[in-house]
Amino acid sequence: MKNSIKKIIREEVEVQNKELITEGALDKLQTALGVAGVVFDPADALNAVISFFRQKWAEGVLNLVSMIPVVGSVVAKPFQALFKIFPAAAISKIFSKLLKDGNGAATSLIQSSANNPKTLNSLVNTIKKNKSSVLNFIDGLIDSLSSLPGPVQKVMPSGMVKNLNSLLINFKSFFTKIANMTKEEIASETTRALAVSKGGEKIDKV
Repeated sequence: MKNSIKKIIREEVEVQNKELITEGALDKLQTALGVAGVVFDPADALNAVISFFRQKWAEGVLNLVSMIPVVGSVVAKPFQALFKIFPAAAISKIFSKLLKDGNGAATSLIQSSANNPKTLNSLVNTIKKNKSSVLNFIDGLIDSLSSLPGPVQKVMPSGMVKNLNSLLINFKSFFTKIANMTKEEIASETTRALAVSKGGEKIDKV
């Protein structure tokens, strides 16, 4: 599992900038963002996004959504509930997809939650209700990449801005997909997941 996730990260980075970003480079970047946070509001949220390049999936999601103005704690709550239910392997399998495919990650989350309809409904309804706030927040982060403070730009690894931009776009697709799914579409995905889990085609599941 770990090797397959590392392969996804490596392929995504190589496709975008032909260069594997090291832990040391991420350390310097996150330190610079931490310092810049005093004068650069998006710094903490961008730091949360960078957690994905360290394979800290649950931490990255929770930290990111918690920073959404006004509704952050509300949006984070159903994610916290799911993360308590899902084993680490399932979390990795779902959210590592965000590096390449936001829509795919959303579908994987729906399918993996088939045995937990109450928690899934809470998550879906929360995202639907707060869709505008979530998407506006992500758009703001994407815009912030063009106005990074000098000290942050200085330690930014080559191609990392592209990586962050791509991941944020995938986050936007992830939330948009969930917010726009109808009850029928969700029921279809969960029904399929439950049927397949009993034998047959292999899919993502808890």
